[in-house]
Amino acid sequence: MKSQIVGTFISDDVNLFTELISHRYNLINDTVFIFEIEDSHQHIVTYKLKRPFVLLPNSLLLHRNNSTNTLFTINAMNRLIEKCNNGKFIENYMLDWSLYTDMLLTIDNDIIKKTDINLISIEKKLPKNLQR
Repeated sequence: MKSQIVGTFISDDVNLFTELISHRYNLINDTVFIFEIEDSHQHIVTYKLKRPFVLLPNSLLLHRNNSTNTLFTINAMNRLIEKCNNGKFIENYMLDWSLYTDMLLTIDNDIIKKTDINLISIEKKLPKNLQR
């Protein structure tokens, strides 16, 4: 089973959104992670889905380094590897993830964007087939 972490940016009611996705999707592990984006009124809610699926608006595909709580897109990780190696991509290069602890790494206008995040909640949701 191929799965993917999805992150959705939310500026409204986070609880309402987590209920929406738990009704719409079969969440792997029935778990959502809610992160506060520092210096912002936004949150990013992450959840794991089995492929294929349709992305909701304001969502992107993410990966996670568990030891440093870093969320990142593949493009951002690849760009960091290039930056560490004078513009060359080295396939098996090991990034120093400790430099990116509690961050969301994305690409914005061809620039690596490093956003500080704080995990504020991990919520278990009822599986879709058990909801009323």
